[in-house]
Amino acid sequence: MLSSLLLAAALWPSAVTQNCKPLDNSIMVGVAQSPSATHLYCELVSQPNAASLEVSYVFNDKQIAEKKINYGASSTKPSIAQKDFRFGEIRTADVSAKNVELQYQENAQKKPGSVTILLEKVDVVDAGFDYFVRDHWDELRSGKTLSVNFASMAHLKALPLRISAQPLEKCSNNNEKNSQLFCFFVEIDNAILRMLLGNIKLTYDEQHRLYEFNGVVNILGGNQDNQKAVIRYFYGSDYQPADK
Repeated sequence: MLSSLLLAAALWPSAVTQNCKPLDNSIMVGVAQSPSATHLYCELVSQPNAASLEVSYVFNDKQIAEKKINYGASSTKPSIAQKDFRFGEIRTADVSAKNVELQYQENAQKKPGSVTILLEKVDVVDAGFDYFVRDHWDELRSGKTLSVNFASMAHLKALPLRISAQPLEKCSNNNEKNSQLFCFFVEIDNAILRMLLGNIKLTYDEQHRLYEFNGVVNILGGNQDNQKAVIRYFYGSDYQPADK
């Protein structure tokens, strides 16, 4: 076990290893910081099989939450099972041929709520947003704004969102001179709510991979409240030996 940890650590850059400890099955690591650059948690992503991902959320070497993603039914509308071990918060999305069943439990003391939405009224579920961006890359880069019905587990409803390409400096001043990065805004598709809730900023690299997320995350803060984070993503394939 120790040798696996040491080997895994050697494969990743210091931006990862100074706060995170990827295992030998981690294919992707997200390093989450607060807007003021305080470390919040690590996302350790593994791939049990071709149709699924598992995310372990870790802080101070302790797993605080986990998420299981199954893309078997659809790449943009996967089934989701997420649990926060600190509070007992549970978010699930069960996708079938006709419906999306959402369930949300705020904490271990509260009863879960649920709702069933027709699949045809949902465009994206949770991590499926990444596939949606890649599937519509050319449209977005051409300047087209796309409307998306996003199935929100926490809200138990489909939220009308819109996504558009933006100048890179609008996502991050640190990346504004890197021509290999691309910026997208995700916003509520309602002018009044948009002013109140702001947006989520997504930065992608030239391989159409998520490079940075900037906005409200689905991992609660220590006071069981919503929190904003900047998450920088790193991919094991960029650091592992070619013959691995």
